[in-house]
Amino acid sequence: CWLPMGFAYDHYITQNQWEQLMPSERDNLLLRAIYLEEAAADCNTDLLAPLSEELLYETSMEQYYADVDNRRAMATQGCVFEDGGFTCQTNFDQTRLVFFSIPYSRGWSAWVDDMPAEILQANVGFMAIRVPEGQRTIRFDYQTPGHNAGIALSAAGLGLLAVWMVWGGKPAVLLPTPKPEEISDQSLEQEADHESE
Repeated sequence: CWLPMGFAYDHYITQNQWEQLMPSERDNLLLRAIYLEEAAADCNTDLLAPLSEELLYETSMEQYYADVDNRRAMATQGCVFEDGGFTCQTNFDQTRLVFFSIPYSRGWSAWVDDMPAEILQANVGFMAIRVPEGQRTIRFDYQTPGHNAGIALSAAGLGLLAVWMVWGGKPAVLLPTPKPEEISDQSLEQEADHESE
């Protein structure tokens, strides 16, 4: 039994429904419905229907295989991993919320036919995007968060170091630290000088 990397759903479950389930029941349920936080679920009610209570607790093997077949029927096609991301195609009869079994991160950006797409966090820690009907090309690119800022700060630091070294950057001269006995001898001499005055 296999599933593709990306596929669409017809139903969603809410955080309240998710928390009612035993941890052992949750995995199979994610074949039947996508888990979205309340705000994301509210924004996608035009695409997804809430999962009924009777289907929430259906755990038969027949239902499991039916769920797998349903996800395969709404799968992405031709996924190709490339440097820093991946591309795939869809051809849906209506707009769909498409789930990808790739961990969610702020470093991901997505495009559908070269138009930016909002990435939602789905199924606890993965990604989903809205994809219009018809033949579409989806592209995801990843860039480590803070990567550009890190490069800019490193370059600025090297620039400051170069300026300091060119314009009089001499190493600091450290004065020798007096030994404790020298300090006490100096203190006695200073006291003697004060008494003689």
